[in-house]
Amino acid sequence: SLSEFLNNKYEQKEWTRCKVQNFRRGDNGNLYAVFVYYEKADIEVNGEVTDGIAEKYSILEIDEENDSVYEIPLEAAPAVKEDFGRRDAWEVEWITDYHVYEDGNILLICGESGGGYGYYIDGETGKTLKDMGSVISSKTRFAYGESELVFYSKGLKSFQVLSIPDLEEQNKFGASLGDDVLGKEWYFYMNPDDWKLYMFNGDTVYQTSNYQNSDEVEPVTSAATFDDLAQGQATVMDFFVGDQEDYYICLVETTEEYGVESSSYRMIHYTKA
Repeated sequence: SLSEFLNNKYEQKEWTRCKVQNFRRGDNGNLYAVFVYYEKADIEVNGEVTDGIAEKYSILEIDEENDSVYEIPLEAAPAVKEDFGRRDAWEVEWITDYHVYEDGNILLICGESGGGYGYYIDGETGKTLKDMGSVISSKTRFAYGESELVFYSKGLKSFQVLSIPDLEEQNKFGASLGDDVLGKEWYFYMNPDDWKLYMFNGDTVYQTSNYQNSDEVEPVTSAATFDDLAQGQATVMDFFVGDQEDYYICLVETTEEYGVESSSYRMIHYTKA
């Protein structure tokens, strides 16, 4: 079980803090999560050795049927940071996104140099198969295809499809939607059963049935479907598509009281008209 894994790991490492987060399904159907723990380490600053914090990352493969956890320790890791004794120094997540492909290999998107830095990881050993370098120069959301990465490129004003792990451009699509539609926040859902790609910009859901070769994009909801999302202070956090092409919008609302921020989450279900 997960609790047993954490107890055993702590006996080995005695970390100062740990987190298990970012649970998701791989294309192979297995459940995964990011595990990060922090341990004390030395760091040299201005020629002097001082206290530092090392972040250690693993991907956990969770066997739901047998209630067991398999750890994939990552060879890639961020540099040791100086320990200022502040918790907020630990709040910046190094892994901003990840995806497990059908063969079990893992694509990591890491927050380095202000954008997205890519590592292609062996799904059994955690070794880096390819240091992909800078994938994109600014933070954005991604869709993960059969063996591709899909995202909206502000520079190209279209959606770009790059092969993994070589980052060669395979296709561009969506430029015909126009600046008014494209210039919004985009959320993606890829169906791994038929590789249909759904894209949501806060107003309308669009679909492309052939993101690999076609430039055709079509709206699949009416303009009024999501009118109620504009009410209140909640913002869209994520977007999913169900088996019957029902839509699920996850919202987060942050409030502050007496100087303390808190977040509340809710999910809205829309049935296909």
